[in-house]
Amino acid sequence: MNKVAVAIKTQANNDTDLMTALSDDFNYFKAGTSATMPYGTFHPVTENPEKAFQSDKIENGLWQINVFGDSATEVGEILDLIKQTFDDAELLINGHNNLNCGRENAMIRELEDENKYHGYVEYRIYTEET
Repeated sequence: MNKVAVAIKTQANNDTDLMTALSDDFNYFKAGTSATMPYGTFHPVTENPEKAFQSDKIENGLWQINVFGDSATEVGEILDLIKQTFDDAELLINGHNNLNCGRENAMIRELEDENKYHGYVEYRIYTEET
């Protein structure tokens, strides 16, 4: 995992309510082999962080945190916990200062033919090399 992914995982792991709601199943890119509903995943949306503010040291990247569950209510409640944990969070990123973790988008949808639900929250994360 890259440094931002480690910081996201650490931030989630430090929130007992969030991890309890996810049954401690919050993984980078895909669910664990023994995943049961509900569970969460996270991944970068942008392949490479972009330089921001015409600076060689400031980067920004878009990250998505996903929740999969049996009902829209369940997914919505977990998304609320994610928002409490990550909105404007100060992530601890090795070798970087976290300048901002800003929510950009959130949505819940029903997965076709599965009677399951997927919700996500996207965050723009700005970092500065130290």
